[in-house]
Amino acid sequence: MKPDHHHPRKIVKTFLTVHVRCFLSCTSNADKMKAEACQEWYLQGGCHTLWHSILFTCYKCRI
Repeated sequence: MKPDHHHPRKIVKTFLTVHVRCFLSCTSNADKMKAEACQEWYLQGGCHTLWHSILFTCYKCRI
């Protein structure tokens, strides 16, 4: 992994904000099965690897 030069606290705050938004995006999905699959994807670390890109994360969430 490349060294991360961002301030750790800022990363945590950003990650939490993105994670919550993405999760809400999943849980508000009208397709219940899709929403559940989405939540599973998050629980398995989807947001951990894509926390820096909320648009991409939430788009992938809805696929």
